[in-house]
Amino acid sequence: MKIRISLVCLFFLSIVALHGEQIIITVNDFVVESRNPSYEFIGKGISRLVASELRKSNRIKLVERESLQKVLKEQELSLSDLSNQETQVRVGMLLSAEYIVIGEIIDMASVILLSLRMVDVETGEIVWQDELQEKLNTYDYIGAYFASSILQILGADTEEATLVKIEKKEEKNEEAIVKISEGIDAYDRGDKEKAKRELKQARSLDPVNEVAREFLSKLESVSPKFRVETELYSSSYNPASLGFLEKDVLFTWGSAVFNPPNVTVHPDRSEDQLTGDYWASNNGGSQKIGYALPLGKRLGLAAEFTLGWYRWLAAPVDELDPFFLDGTPASEVKDSFKNTGGSFSLGYRILDNLSLGTTFMAWNTAKGPGTSVTVDSGIYWAAGGGIMLKAMEDALAFDLYAMYTNQGMYYADTASMKILNGAMPLLAEASLTYELVNRILFLGLKSIGRFYIDERGGHALRVIPVAEYRPLDFLSLRAGYEYSHFNQAGEFVIGHGFLAGISVKVGRFDFSANLTYSQIPARLLPGYSIKNLTGLFGLTFTPELLSR
Repeated sequence: MKIRISLVCLFFLSIVALHGEQIIITVNDFVVESRNPSYEFIGKGISRLVASELRKSNRIKLVERESLQKVLKEQELSLSDLSNQETQVRVGMLLSAEYIVIGEIIDMASVILLSLRMVDVETGEIVWQDELQEKLNTYDYIGAYFASSILQILGADTEEATLVKIEKKEEKNEEAIVKISEGIDAYDRGDKEKAKRELKQARSLDPVNEVAREFLSKLESVSPKFRVETELYSSSYNPASLGFLEKDVLFTWGSAVFNPPNVTVHPDRSEDQLTGDYWASNNGGSQKIGYALPLGKRLGLAAEFTLGWYRWLAAPVDELDPFFLDGTPASEVKDSFKNTGGSFSLGYRILDNLSLGTTFMAWNTAKGPGTSVTVDSGIYWAAGGGIMLKAMEDALAFDLYAMYTNQGMYYADTASMKILNGAMPLLAEASLTYELVNRILFLGLKSIGRFYIDERGGHALRVIPVAEYRPLDFLSLRAGYEYSHFNQAGEFVIGHGFLAGISVKVGRFDFSANLTYSQIPARLLPGYSIKNLTGLFGLTFTPELLSR
């Protein structure tokens, strides 16, 4: 536990160090004066362009519009009320902002006149103002110009990417910023379908636009991309995530466990590894197919069908020194079985940023081919729950998920050389994810614990720090290091591994794959570990039949 706490502390300290002393700014939507109906919402789009460029500076902490909208709702105010300076100062204080950027856009037919100013929240004084006359199709230049001007007055450096936009002063399709603005307005009103439609059109006109990318990423459905395997008695999703589900999702997730190269295996059974004086294997996998959908504003549910096949084995190298089951010699202990069943999950968002969930599973276990000992056939069940918390305008997310099952498992006690019937361990998973750079770079910390609740006692822990980079809208790349240890049967063993993964999005389809190398306990051999490669594959499809 000390190691887990240390890693989490290091994770947070690294985040703080990256940001240092920051200036807190909120950028309000700009007021628009125009008879052109297509310009009605460009004050939203242009303000986000300025905000997006400001966010690139490590010196700036931007108050997101979700926080502003929440405060306005609590104070029973509208965005138009922010034209009053007294109201601006009051709202800024509630947001803990130091400065508020406001402004007007006047349509002058061939060009637009933009007049912006920044107000000190504490004093109410205008500390910066600037004007610009430009064509609307130079919107990238407009956002970069004002952001650079603000950063200069604050004594902060302007990022190279922002300076390039100023230097190039590129003319683009004016329709793109119109669509972005209309998409943001739909997002503000809670019309997620229209928001996504408008923002997708904007991206087709301007594929590299960062504001459209940001808002589209906020509209994406949850996905367990940091998972490493589909456990026998665990659902694909933390049920608490269903409380945040924005639209229905059809999904399938599967995993398979196999031996890595260059390990010593049994000459007649290539899947069994040599570990000390014993052969052992943790082979198997499962496939889950399910459907998740939102119901109302806060409730979500999911149903899954599960098919699993497993072969866990332990056998002494010296066949003259066998295990014993009720006094009868046995050359090996082998849990070989197939599972067929399903699960039902519910998630409810009790607060805007907090959701709880529960899962119930049931399946039929049938004996697989075996030579000595197999699990008992029958109907088994598993139950558990989860919690998910989001903070910092959804940039930081934490979730915890735990499951218990009544299915038993045989295992070999090497001290007495007896085969005993025990229980599956209690499973607990925790994840921490942080958006580091504008929905492009993410950091994650995955922890998987198994706690043995039978005579074996002890626990096994895996901690996996992961980084995910999204260079393109449709492509994500992941890599991580794995630390593992287990404390069981008087043995404390430390292992190391890695994770590599990729996700590709095509239309409504999203494909993800992770490959994990790990050193974990042999399922049926307390105190011994083996090395595994685990492949996880998932495919999700968004029918868009239901949405919040």
